[in-house]
Amino acid sequence: MKFKRMIKTILVFIPVMILICLLFGLVFYLMDPIRFDYSENQIGNYLLYLLGYGSLAKHEIVVQNLLAVIGIISLSIFTANLTVNLFWKNGNIRISTELLTWKEKQNQLTASLLIGNSGENIYRLSFSLVLYDENGQMFGRLEKECVCPLLVKKGIWVINLPVTKGRGFLFDSLSRMKVHHKRDRLFAVLEYVDGATCQENVIVREILEKNIEFSGDKNGFLLDTMPHALMSRDNITKNHQKQVWRQLKHADRSVLAPQSILIEWLKCGIVPFRLSLSQPINAEAVHLSHRYLPFSERDALTMEINFSKRTAEEEPIPFVMACLTLHPPQDDWREFYAKDAWISLYVSGTPTIEYMYLEVKDSLMRELLKHRIPVTDIIVQHRFRLQESNMPSEFFEHVLQVCITVFSIDTNQDFGTLHVDGCELFLPTP
Repeated sequence: MKFKRMIKTILVFIPVMILICLLFGLVFYLMDPIRFDYSENQIGNYLLYLLGYGSLAKHEIVVQNLLAVIGIISLSIFTANLTVNLFWKNGNIRISTELLTWKEKQNQLTASLLIGNSGENIYRLSFSLVLYDENGQMFGRLEKECVCPLLVKKGIWVINLPVTKGRGFLFDSLSRMKVHHKRDRLFAVLEYVDGATCQENVIVREILEKNIEFSGDKNGFLLDTMPHALMSRDNITKNHQKQVWRQLKHADRSVLAPQSILIEWLKCGIVPFRLSLSQPINAEAVHLSHRYLPFSERDALTMEINFSKRTAEEEPIPFVMACLTLHPPQDDWREFYAKDAWISLYVSGTPTIEYMYLEVKDSLMRELLKHRIPVTDIIVQHRFRLQESNMPSEFFEHVLQVCITVFSIDTNQDFGTLHVDGCELFLPTP
């Protein structure tokens, strides 16, 4: 690979130098056709002079200096390119151009990538995915980098990443690109240390939307390996090795399934609400804090309530609220309503709080849903069907707010703490 790049550099350099000589000869000839000999010998003299050989004694010193400067700059660029190509190692590292997804469980896909090493051993590999939106702003990155201590020569690193419905970076990224047709850009970033030079290297490859495929084969690529497994020529047959390496450029088309399967899977499932973005209403009497629950992958909200506080007019505060404002495309619930989806939340709190309210309002501030929920010191999941509202589906086109409300009349003391460990829309699984 490196020698191909070196040959390419040489093949580009020589014609460029000859072209410079031809242009100089043409200019001198047009200026004084009698004095300047526009011939092959003269062009050859120019070329030798540019390379540091030959003499242009008949030319003025300005012409000699100009050609000498051009020659020095050209040779510097040429040798720099040759040196870089000689020691450049990234060409030996390949990242598969396609991201294959395949169904692992009812509510989970697996996204697979291959990384191959055709050169010497490399160490301390670290892989991640980064998504940039259409405005060039970073939308997010893979929650946890994938690491590998060693990738031997002719080795394949199989990276299998879980995609859980409604949760996580990969689900959001695939939904934006495949379902909502956002012009986002997904990049694979690989960092590693080269074993021969001990240099740290970085490779960045863009994964195009058209190259995110759904595989009918359980393991995505045609590999008999475990997740994050390493493959080398010692543990697979030679024919299988060639088959695997071919998939770094193009996945085996025989295992691919229609894209509609992936798109439908992304449309259905669990849609979590980012409770960490909620804002307090009557903030004098409530303090909001947030935390992420990694085991359940839910966004949790804590409301510390103090009804002993008063307004600026010294009036008692009748209620406190955590209000989450929705933005497109998350505000359109018509499809969820049509599929008889339901909203779910996990509630617990101190004994001083007896009840709380879940309220859903549209852009006209109409109450689409309002449910009174008892609060206990044990976490309890509460579910409510959207169609219980008996509202027409058109009312759910622009859902503006999801509110968690506690009224002072529903407490037996001024102080209390309410926990909402996740609030989600559940869609039926196909």
